[in-house]
Amino acid sequence: MTSLLGRLLVLFPKSVRREDLFTEAVARLFEKNPRLCLDWLRGAGLISMGNEGSEGEHVLIQTQKWLRAPEGDQSAGRVDILIKVLDSTETDDAATPEIVMIESKIGSKEGRGN
Repeated sequence: MTSLLGRLLVLFPKSVRREDLFTEAVARLFEKNPRLCLDWLRGAGLISMGNEGSEGEHVLIQTQKWLRAPEGDQSAGRVDILIKVLDSTETDDAATPEIVMIESKIGSKEGRGN
């Protein structure tokens, strides 16, 4: 059996970048199953343990998110997946979300234009 990515690649023209296809597939999986996303983020140590098992957490996922560089810095770019984890069980309306940015590197190099 081939991988999911391998099966999807044959369905799209060669102009589709593997990195972008992978990014969108993972993001969609996390959107459909937020608990899987939270478990993976916690298991990797990327977010706090919080209220584990709580249904009060919400996951917002964006792909191909452009980020503005700080003034005077030329390093603005695009992050493949941006995940915001919000805990609605907190009583503080100004609760700060935890944010994780994921960069996929499949068949590409790190750096501008890659």
